[in-house]
Amino acid sequence: MATNGESGNLIPAGREIAFRKSTKIGAPPEAVYEVLADVRTNLEWGGTRGKKNFRLTGIEVGTEPIQQGAGWSSTGIAPDGSFRDRSVVTEASRPSALEFVTDAHITFKKGGEGDWTVVNRYEIEPEGAGSMLTYTQRVTRATALGPMKMMLNPILGGVGRMMVAGLIKPAMRSLAAMAKERAAKR
Repeated sequence: MATNGESGNLIPAGREIAFRKSTKIGAPPEAVYEVLADVRTNLEWGGTRGKKNFRLTGIEVGTEPIQQGAGWSSTGIAPDGSFRDRSVVTEASRPSALEFVTDAHITFKKGGEGDWTVVNRYEIEPEGAGSMLTYTQRVTRATALGPMKMMLNPILGGVGRMMVAGLIKPAMRSLAAMAKERAAKR
C-alpha cells in the first residue's frame, strides 16, 4: 500500500479512516460537556460501563480543568488487541465542542504492533430540552492497521464502519446516561 510520504504511514495521501456517530441525549449541552470535560468519567462511561471487548482500563489525568493543551494517558482493550495512548486537547469550546488528538500504541492479538494518530471530536448541539452529540473519529496516521485495514477498502469500509458503530454505541449510551444523571442533580 502506498504511503503518504510520512515515514511508515500506511494511510494514503489525502485519505484517512473516519467514523461518525450521533446520538440524542436527554440532557442540556452543558451537562454533556461537563461529563466529556471531566476526563476521569471516561473510565466509567468508556470503561466499566462499556463493552467488555472495547473499553478503557486505566487513565492518568491531572486535576486541572480541561482546556486546550491539557493532556492525559490511558490504556484499554479492543477486539483486536490492546492499546496505551496519550491525548492532548486541541479544542475546548464549552459547551459545544471538545476535540483531542490521541497518539496510540496498539498491540495486536495476532502479533505485531502499530502506532496511530487519531483525532477525536465531540460536537454538542441543543435539541429541544436535550442535546444532539456527534462523535467523529479520524485516524490520520498508522504504522500498522491490523484488522482496520478493511476500512481503506471502498467496498469493505462500510462494513468496518458498522462494526465500529457497534463498539462505540454502548459508550455513547453510557455517556448519555451520565449526562442525564448530572443534569438531574442540578
